[in-house]
Amino acid sequence: MAGVGLREFEAALLIGLGAVIYALGECLYSAIMVPTASVLAPENLRGRYLGALGLTYQGGFMLGPSLGGLILGTVPLAMPVLAPIACVVAGFGTRRVDAVLSPEHRATPMRAAA
Repeated sequence: MAGVGLREFEAALLIGLGAVIYALGECLYSAIMVPTASVLAPENLRGRYLGALGLTYQGGFMLGPSLGGLILGTVPLAMPVLAPIACVVAGFGTRRVDAVLSPEHRATPMRAAA
């Protein structure tokens, strides 16, 4: 989509901006998701929780490109409509998970003062 209607330099800037935003999201995911799963898991099942988390993360990398390619091959302009819908659905899912977490898991832990 960046190459349609944009000059080369503008398209390169747009793609670069997308890569930077994606990298920031990856950094936030790594810093938040793994510790959260580790804290929420019962001690005797922590390895299984983290294994399932890793499996779902890698599954996204396997399914994402194939499903995205299928969608783009079928309806090329569907992604600008489907991506925001997926983000909104994920946001509502996050709110539902947040509602069932205990108060100590909902807040960012603060380090005790020295």
